[in-house]
Formats: sequence, C-alpha cells, structure tokens
Amino acid sequence: MKFHTSLLLTENEKTILDLLRKKGVLSFTDISMHSGISRTSLYKPIRDLERRKFVVTEKRGRDRIVISKNINSKISEPSSKEITILNEQDYLEVMYGTPHIGKGDRVYWLQPSLALESVLKSQHISNITDLNKKILQSKCIMDGILESDYYDVYRRMVGEINFKKAAQSLLGRPYEIHISRQPLREKKEVIIFPTYAIAFDWHTKTGIRSRSKVFIDLCKSYFDSIKRESRKVDVSEMLKSFLV
Repeated sequence: MKFHTSLLLTENEKTILDLLRKKGVLSFTDISMHSGISRTSLYKPIRDLERRKFVVTEKRGRDRIVISKNINSKISEPSSKEITILNEQDYLEVMYGTPHIGKGDRVYWLQPSLALESVLKSQHISNITDLNKKILQSKCIMDGILESDYYDVYRRMVGEINFKKAAQSLLGRPYEIHISRQPLREKKEVIIFPTYAIAFDWHTKTGIRSRSKVFIDLCKSYFDSIKRESRKVDVSEMLKSFLV
C-alpha cells in the first residue's frame, strides 16, 4: 500500500515551498526561473499545494503569483492551524529532543526497515538509546508497526554490542507491536502523538508536522490500514531472543 499523497511532498513541491519560505511571494515566472522547473510543470504541484492549503494563488496582471500560507520553519510546538515543514535536521531535533508524551499517552509509530536504515545512518546510536530511555521513563504506550526484518536490520547497522545495549533500553516498555504481513518497501514513517502528527519521507528528507485534526486523522487512517494487514507480536520475547 502506498502512502497517501496528501501527507508528503514531491520533489517539485519541496522546491517550491523552499523558495516561498525564503521569498514569501513569487510569480510563476520567478518560481520557474529560480527552480529550473518549466512553467507548464508548475501547475500541478502548485494546484496540489493550494488544495492542501500550503499556498494561495491569485492573478496579478498577466502572471499569477503564489503566496506562502502557514509555513513556519520554527520547531516550536505547532498551533492548531500551523503546518510545519521539516527538513532532516528539524525532524531529528523534534524526535530526539524531549518528546511531548506522558504516562498513559499512546504514541502510534510506523517505521519501515528502510526508514530505520536512514535514521541509523544519520543519528548516533547513543542518541537513539537516550530517546528510548526517555520513552521508557515517560511510561507512554508505544503502538508500533514494523517489518519482520526490523531488528535484523538494526543489529546489522549498529553491530552486535551496540544492538544489545539498545535492546536493553527497549525492554520494560508498554508495547503493542505489529509486524506487517507484506513488505512495505518505504522510506516514509508516521508518528502520531496525542496532540500532533508527523509524516517524514527519508527519500526526499522532507516531512510535515501539524496538530490539525484533519492531518492527524489522515495519518491515523493510514496507520490503521497497515495495522489491519499486520500481526501482533510479543516484542519483549523477540528482543530477549537477540540478547541470548
């Protein structure tokens, strides 16, 4: 199953939003000149961005201008109407800072193995272990979807010793983990916190964060559609088998 197109950005959409983030307002002609995207190829991504309320357009003279809307590069907690566009560094700061979670909160996390590989290439294992410890201390409930080779990939990427240390930090947490019955073959991950959701694409290294109910519901709907095609596992028993 492919990720819903309204959650993530195409290369052209990312380029357009990056330009608008710097300039605020640009004509179609200016966007084409600065981006190298032909004018005829601009219509679909801009129309899709406008439909999803990232931008607004209006006619001025012979040209049409594009105005950025609700695009904020700050990593502060998003307001109910704010859409935050995340680059790789933004995403890592959000995820490996202090998560906004507490006792009894349920966090939904879909992380395919290809996304895990990207995380492990960009983030030191000690930071990942620290995050896992924070999650353990928070006593939140992790409701996750993984692929069958997830922990094999993890162990191969970080080495046996580091993996065993990481596995220890995963034990003892309230879990509800499902393994996808079909290979996902995606570099996209989805995390749904109690008050906001994040969708991040490691292929384009771009993501979206918002506390909009529409966006959260869309992420949850995608998560649930994968979960229905998955099987529940005892993750503690799985991890213990790696620690023998």
